[in-house]
Amino acid sequence: FVCAAMGNAGGCFADDPTALEAAAQAGRPAEETGSEQVLPRPQQPQSQASRVEEVEQTEQLRLEQERRNAAEQERLAAERQRLQEEREREEAAATALAEKEARDALEARDAAKAAKQEELKRLLEETRKQMLSVSEGGKKNRYGDQSSMPEWREGVSVPTVGLVNPSSGGKAGNDILKVCRRTPYYDTRFFDILAVVKGQKRGGMMDLFRLELQAVKEAAAKMGSRPRLVSGGGDGTASFALFIVFKALQANPDRADEGLADTGNGFIWTNDEMETYFPALAQLPLGSANDLGNILGWGQKYPGDASGPQGIPIPCRGGPNSASGALHRWFSAVIDPKTRISNFDCWGMMPEGDSDSCDFKICELATHKNGNLVAKVDGKGQLAMQPAGLPVPFLICLYFGLGLFGYVVSRFQLNRHETPIANRLEYVKQFRKVILGSSPPQLQRRNEGLRVDCDGKRKFPTKDDKDARNYREVGFLNINWMGHGLHGSSDGACCRCAIPDPVRFDDGQMDFFVVKGVRTFVQNPGTVLRTSKQSDMHVTYTAPQGKGIFFQYDGEARFAFHPDGKPFSFHIRRVIKMPVVIGPFVNQRLTGKLSDGPVKFEFCGDTPGQVDQVRKRIFKFLKAPDAPDGLASELLATKEELAKAGFPLA
Repeated sequence: FVCAAMGNAGGCFADDPTALEAAAQAGRPAEETGSEQVLPRPQQPQSQASRVEEVEQTEQLRLEQERRNAAEQERLAAERQRLQEEREREEAAATALAEKEARDALEARDAAKAAKQEELKRLLEETRKQMLSVSEGGKKNRYGDQSSMPEWREGVSVPTVGLVNPSSGGKAGNDILKVCRRTPYYDTRFFDILAVVKGQKRGGMMDLFRLELQAVKEAAAKMGSRPRLVSGGGDGTASFALFIVFKALQANPDRADEGLADTGNGFIWTNDEMETYFPALAQLPLGSANDLGNILGWGQKYPGDASGPQGIPIPCRGGPNSASGALHRWFSAVIDPKTRISNFDCWGMMPEGDSDSCDFKICELATHKNGNLVAKVDGKGQLAMQPAGLPVPFLICLYFGLGLFGYVVSRFQLNRHETPIANRLEYVKQFRKVILGSSPPQLQRRNEGLRVDCDGKRKFPTKDDKDARNYREVGFLNINWMGHGLHGSSDGACCRCAIPDPVRFDDGQMDFFVVKGVRTFVQNPGTVLRTSKQSDMHVTYTAPQGKGIFFQYDGEARFAFHPDGKPFSFHIRRVIKMPVVIGPFVNQRLTGKLSDGPVKFEFCGDTPGQVDQVRKRIFKFLKAPDAPDGLASELLATKEELAKAGFPLA
């Protein structure tokens, strides 16, 4: 029974007492055994054949599993391969599409660039056509209808461009431009400076001037020389011409593909190119005083002017029949490679210290509604003021002064005439009126409130602040010719024929002077001012609200003030060393011996920081008049600021 119960068909436990006892125990009730008993299932012995068969079956199963695994691996590998190929096809398609899109975009850009270039070319052609279409009608040309400029010989004549004010010299500038238009080479490279500054839109006169400036640079490089720039106009035209050159060379990232890419210094020329190929300036005297043209040896009269007094060796003097010849000789000297070039110092009105802006405003003298310069307002004879126009004061090439001369020039600017001789007489007239007239409420007594420090030391007034009332003018000379006749010497010589230590424009020094009035010329007879050489000027002015001071620079005059009546200051120092062309009639008794050192262009400063400050000031100078971060917005007073200061308005 036990065997049957255990399912052991092949044997019995009868021979095993232990097994029997266990079986008996298994059959008893639980209460009899005292605990629940579970008997183990006995192992059934297998035959050898069964074991072999089982092993074979197991092996078959294993092999089958391996086959299935291998098949699955092959399937997975095939799937991976399929997916990989599909991805590669997709990537190839995407790459091909991207390449096509890139090609299409490049072609579109190239097409757009080509279209822009064609558009610019068309605009430039239209501008050049406008430039060349000069009417010969109207008033007869003083140089004749058949006159021409000297032949320009490629590889021999120095590459030259020109910026001429057509209104200067009683419109002699306009006659000269007409002669240029009928002469090959000059016809496309001599520009109306007013048209250039007005034509700053894309494809305008500024772009055209830039192309010609690039062309003369490249031509000069082939010759191993420096290109030249004729600046035709009054004394202020020199700094105006510098503005135009800087503006033409200024980089513009938005037009980098049109030749205006930044070379790393804010300009399209590198520092080395600026140093080597910045054009040397030749001053064509078309103004009233023509101090710059005269000191550089290019004459005090424009070529062909017949109004020069007898006995003065004016190289361009001549009657109507010789005007064309004088013009021809003048320009022949400019393009002659044997004509000398020299360094020239240029000064600038800078903020004090590390500041980015000056703390004062400027305006201009105006006429009252009745046409008078001085009119009674509130019972007192007062000056009327108006917002100042361009240019904004910055570069100083010739001279600078605070006080008397600025007031005289301000009055003259409102009474200009068409001829140089009439303008010189107007200067004398206004000088007399200022000397003999009373001081208006907008001015302090002479130079009261003014202090000047040079080279870190107090230079004016030398005693106490009240001493400034005794002086009419404080300033400096950069050239040894001012106002058609004044000179300077640190040795105090009194006549122009013997100036042992004259003012020099290439020594890195300004020649500081003060003028008490007539007493100055009585104590030091003659036309030579006693000067002292300084490296800079720190100017501080203190005045109550409603008062300011006139200043003049290079023959231009402005009025400086603080709207709230606070003290203000500025720093004048050398900012540029530039090349100039020395004319054949230079007088070295006035200029001193010119330096034999290398001639180059550079921004100046005692430290790299000061040089960078000059560069930043230049770019601020170049910004549009309405730019909020431009020099005009910084310095030019608005009508509201004039009213706040309490000035009568024009």
